[in-house]
Amino acid sequence: MSIFYLLTFLLIKFTSSKLRPPLPPGPTPLPYIGSLISLIRNKPTFRWIHRMMEEKSTKILCIRIGSVHVITVSDPKIALEFLKDTDGIFSSRPNSMSAPMGNHWKKMKRILSSEILSMASE
Repeated sequence: MSIFYLLTFLLIKFTSSKLRPPLPPGPTPLPYIGSLISLIRNKPTFRWIHRMMEEKSTKILCIRIGSVHVITVSDPKIALEFLKDTDGIFSSRPNSMSAPMGNHWKKMKRILSSEILSMASE
């Protein structure tokens, strides 16, 4: 009976991993904690991320922190594509204290979308 459970587990594990799309390149993570030690050791973190992007010669990088895959992007075109694809997910979230919806927030959102992420700024 335990052989049946083992075979079922292995079958599910190998078939589900083939169905996922491939992730962008990134540093080799450790089991369970991912790249958390490298992230803590290399301060400031954004410089370490940019250095990893230069080493891998890519504009999109996948860093695993624990069981979460963090995708970092340095190209405005790729970032715009991400924002367009995931706009529905983020717009349906409830208001919280971490993202206030006041006049300042609306102004910052307008500046971000019109000046920083616009295609005309290139």
